[in-house]
Amino acid sequence: RRWVVIEAKLHAALSPICQAFPDVATNGTTAPWCTYQQYAGRDLSYIEQTLPKERAAAFQVSVWAKTRSEATTLALRIEAALLATAMQVMPEGGILATTDVETGLRGAIQRFLIHDDR
Repeated sequence: RRWVVIEAKLHAALSPICQAFPDVATNGTTAPWCTYQQYAGRDLSYIEQTLPKERAAAFQVSVWAKTRSEATTLALRIEAALLATAMQVMPEGGILATTDVETGLRGAIQRFLIHDDR
């Protein structure tokens, strides 16, 4: 069995839209970019105490761009791309706008519940 984890599928869905990084962007990356990180998940467990074939995880995707419009546009494209994957994806809420005071970059953050093969 080949293990294709949710993170790999998530990265593959994000990469055509913007530079995508797990956790944090590489130093010196030019905006726009996005990061993704798992912040929670719901364990699937069975009475037999066997490892389930599925995994449920909660991920946050953060977009960073030079303008608010660009950040929001990219976040909306990401939401659409994730919903179009074969994974079961459910947005956990709308987009949260933010700003990084040090860099002046505009952010757009959204959380997703994802259920897929382990």
